[in-house]
Amino acid sequence: MSEFHAAIAIESLTLLDKSVFRRNSINKHYRMRLKEIPGISFQKVADNDLSTYKDMGIVIDKNLFGLDRDQLITELQKEGISTKRYFYPPLHKMKAYLDLGIVAQNLPHTDYIANNILCLPMYTHMALDTVDKICFAIFQSL
Repeated sequence: MSEFHAAIAIESLTLLDKSVFRRNSINKHYRMRLKEIPGISFQKVADNDLSTYKDMGIVIDKNLFGLDRDQLITELQKEGISTKRYFYPPLHKMKAYLDLGIVAQNLPHTDYIANNILCLPMYTHMALDTVDKICFAIFQSL
């Protein structure tokens, strides 16, 4: 890391608490707007823990939601909303690690999350109106 990048990193630490608080507020807003939609579940964070919410991941249950994760991605793209698959493919299926000779056993939970998680837009300066528009687009996709 260059001295310039180190100086930027050190200065950004002064904003860390404010950024974490803001991202937690955005996460709560997403949850409030999406909690009533069947087939959407959220990451569980214990009450006494604090997450930075680097990402806003939701897990889509196709049977309850009506669309699978990839179909929802397509619908959101039509509205100009960029999302990303996370943990996809899962580590035990990445080509980069195949030559290590480690063969993963049956990992149904890992595979389920990798195939069904979707990360919605999340950034510290995100307006709550933007969250509302994304949530409305998800609702409209049903």
